[in-house]
Amino acid sequence: MKARYFKECSVLYAKERRYQSYGWSSLLAGRDVIKKGSRFLVGDGKSIRLQQDNVVALHPPRPLILNDPYTNGTLADFISTRGMCRYWKEDAITRLISPLDKNHLLETYLTRQMIPDRLVWNYTPSSDYTVRSGYWLLMHDPTNTKPKVATPYGSIELKNKIWKLPIIPKIKYMLWRTISKALPTCLRLITRGMSIDPNCPRCPMKKNQ
Repeated sequence: MKARYFKECSVLYAKERRYQSYGWSSLLAGRDVIKKGSRFLVGDGKSIRLQQDNVVALHPPRPLILNDPYTNGTLADFISTRGMCRYWKEDAITRLISPLDKNHLLETYLTRQMIPDRLVWNYTPSSDYTVRSGYWLLMHDPTNTKPKVATPYGSIELKNKIWKLPIIPKIKYMLWRTISKALPTCLRLITRGMSIDPNCPRCPMKKNQ
């Protein structure tokens, strides 16, 4: 997919294409969640774009706010190196960075070695992405203006008890799908937009009878 969709950039910055595959569209949707919940740990600052890449560890992470919205460049522009020491250019930060983020940046530790910036996930102790933490972010994102996703069918308490039953995993999975109304019955498939025969395969009754 890199050769076709993002040959000259990172997957984080890849754009939608006019004739893209369903698989690529799905990856872009998932990537947006990862971009929203990720932030950069400052290394050399060369790959952190000002006003675009998340640096501030809030909920959700966000880029630095600059006094001049038309300022471009990378975070490396605010880092000075002298021998084995690396330090922040306080005068430039005071002049260009919003007072809201000035102290946050000045308190950010700079390593002596010029290591690359590292992208980490903001919602786990290990800094690695998990499906659970990604789902939590989507359900608790304060910046999301879209209507919340409807609560899945079935009792959460009952579902949790199913996974603790002393039975084989495939039976647990079957019970969970039944309670969640996730079985591919004719009724469920029709509600998902599939054009199939609404009649019951065992009797002439229709789905709405």
